[in-house]
Order: sequence, then C-alpha cells, then structure tokens
Amino acid sequence: MTRLLCIDTSVWIPYLVPEVYQLQARTLLTEALSLNLRLVSPAFAWAEVGSVLRKKTRLGVITTEEAQGFFEDFCELPIDYIEEDSHPDLFTSGK
Repeated sequence: MTRLLCIDTSVWIPYLVPEVYQLQARTLLTEALSLNLRLVSPAFAWAEVGSVLRKKTRLGVITTEEAQGFFEDFCELPIDYIEEDSHPDLFTSGK
C-alpha cells in the first residue's frame, strides 16, 4: 500500500512563499518527498494557490513575477489531485 500525505493550501503557500511557517512547511514536504510519500491535494488546490498568490500580489507582499515563479514551482511538484468523492475520508476531521 502506498502511503500518502494530503496537503492543502495552508501548507502549500508557506512552502512556496517566504512567511512565518515556511521552515515547517518545507521540512514537512522535504521529508515526505524523501520518504516517497504520495502527495495528494484536493482537486481545487491549484486554484486556491493561484488565488492566494494573486491576493499577495495585490497587497504588495510579492511581485507579479514572484507570484508567477511560485505558481510555476507549485505546478512542477509531484501532486496528485483528487476529488472529494473519491476519498471522502481524507476530507473529514477526526471527531
């Protein structure tokens, strides 16, 4: 069985953009990649990442060129996008 790690935008953004939790996000993803974990994200994650990068550009936190570079970096990551109905257990909290 392949082990996987489901990552959402709250981790992708600090992985890509210098901010408070970048070290933690990079450590998590570097370790996951070194362990050959399958990285999965909700099917809409690419749109969320793009939206957050666009907002950071509008606020002057990053430049348009930086945002484009971060998005290109994101698109090169080995992410499998999954629909919620294909794995509903990944999208529910452990109550």
